[in-house]
Amino acid sequence: MPERTRLTILHAFDRLVERVGFSKITVSMLVREAGVSRATFYRYFTDKYDVMNYNYKQMVDMAFTPERIDTLEDLFLIFYQMGRTYWQPLVRMFDSTGINSLSHFIADYSYEAAEKIIEANRKKPLTEVEKLKLRVFCGGCSYMYEDWIRGKYEMTPEEAAHALYMTVPEEFQGYLWAEEGD
Repeated sequence: MPERTRLTILHAFDRLVERVGFSKITVSMLVREAGVSRATFYRYFTDKYDVMNYNYKQMVDMAFTPERIDTLEDLFLIFYQMGRTYWQPLVRMFDSTGINSLSHFIADYSYEAAEKIIEANRKKPLTEVEKLKLRVFCGGCSYMYEDWIRGKYEMTPEEAAHALYMTVPEEFQGYLWAEEGD
């Protein structure tokens, strides 16, 4: 039941983003659209930014599996294909600005996921220099993705994924998943 309620709120958010855009959404609108109480909403989310971020995280987590991707370029391609599929809602969600922006969330979430995967594969922590490189790369990727979604780059998902992969620092290239027995 709790997951169904969370999904109900997410679907209400998606409908509202399509109809009115992200900037005009309020918690009152979300609870009315979802048919839940304010208390129920706050049991699952802190605000509309939390809903937006959880929504994006769900999309990423569904795509980010060893069955679907092998390399970073595969991962980038899935993001760009998702961007093509969810283009209009993403454009509207990228209207969020500041510390609560979707771009900021994508940069942070990407960094955390990448750090975890790299350290698990290498079986050792990143150095401070590697953390800095990874932070810069993830931040740049986030803003480049936003620009692509907004139409600033006229590339297919395949071209964009390959171009982004070509910018990956050498020490982070390769496969995402550790081989059995490594």
